[in-house]
Amino acid sequence: MSVRFHFLSQLPSVGASVRGAALSWGFCVLRSHYTTSVRVAQLRPPVADNPTVVDFHASHSQQGGRGSARRAASPLALALAGLLGYHLVVAGRCREFRHQALHDDLTGLPNRRCLDQVLSRTISAATRSGEGASLVLIDLDHFKELNDSLGHAEGDAVLREAARRFKSALRQGDFLARVGGDEFCLLLPRTDLEAAAGLAGRLRTTLSERPVRVGAATVHLDATVGLSHCPTDGEEADALLRSADSAMYASKRSRHTRQSHAGAEAGKPNG
Repeated sequence: MSVRFHFLSQLPSVGASVRGAALSWGFCVLRSHYTTSVRVAQLRPPVADNPTVVDFHASHSQQGGRGSARRAASPLALALAGLLGYHLVVAGRCREFRHQALHDDLTGLPNRRCLDQVLSRTISAATRSGEGASLVLIDLDHFKELNDSLGHAEGDAVLREAARRFKSALRQGDFLARVGGDEFCLLLPRTDLEAAAGLAGRLRTTLSERPVRVGAATVHLDATVGLSHCPTDGEEADALLRSADSAMYASKRSRHTRQSHAGAEAGKPNG
């Protein structure tokens, strides 16, 4: 039997394999309740400005005595299974949209919006527990010149490699985000400044220990780092970010260090 459903709302554009998987999962309801074998015979993608049309073919097999009866599955059951599959697809797309909204397309890291959410929760937890938390801002050195001389595609490759190297040096529970351009932010729950400075130093070592090949060019990477601590430098997200940003630019102005703490004297090394 062939059943055609015209869903009244638009189905978001997803791959046929995703639609098929979701709809087939929905049909498990039929298999468990009706011992029905259901297969998706055709999944026609949405046409612009038209509701989605999905074609199903299903059959119902039931063993009885020496013979067997074969009849079509209930259209109502098919409708329920189809709608279940449809809603699974929509839920999957909602998760996909949420991930896209909170992550950087280039590096796959969480973005500034995601950082803001996690930072607020981390500050609240640090304040309640008294264990504190540290924040590290990382800015790639001379990236603008590199991007202008090699090109944007090569610059993107450098950012992806920097993100990969940073991630490889993280501990469990550390949170790394790309907050824009060549700037990254590392959030360290239950970490004092001394430990944060040590980890920041390891990140810089991991970044710079070997050059990056980009096309025909060889690029040597390094970064400037600014640190802040909750509650030492504040108990609000904006205060911690401003403090770390000030420390980072103090490091950039200094000839003696590439890493500073917000509360340290400008130019004084702390790691």
